Amino acid sequence: MTKTINENSSIFQQIWRQIERHKRFLFAVYLLGLFTAHVINTGDEVDLNNFFLGIRVDHWVHGSLFLPLGILAPLVIENRPKLVLTMIFCSLFFETLQYFLPYRSFDWTDIRADVCGTLIGLLFYWMLKKWLISDFKKE
Repeated sequence: MTKTINENSSIFQQIWRQIERHKRFLFAVYLLGLFTAHVINTGDEVDLNNFFLGIRVDHWVHGSLFLPLGILAPLVIENRPKLVLTMIFCSLFFETLQYFLPYRSFDWTDIRADVCGTLIGLLFYWMLKKWLISDFKKE
């Protein structure tokens, strides 16, 4: 059983090394995808009366779109103040961009959902990094 755990750990370590190697490319592709998701014409009005666990469904979507930002940004930006400013800027930029598009809408609560998704992603990043570093030290 211990051998299986170590084998799985080495797979995760290999994946992490590949992410580290291609971090700038992954971050750029993610930002391009995020931009596309925010400017694309959805065609229909979003129903703001749909809730899941007491939170509007569109806020869940916003949070999940920004979750990878919290995981990828720390790989590229090591300076914490710059990291925080970049995360806040991305949330404000992409939501403000929608204000200028006639087929999209601006909503302050979406920015809150974006920031929450980013912070959850950052928490995942710190937990994953701590777990992987402890695995690296075991080998």
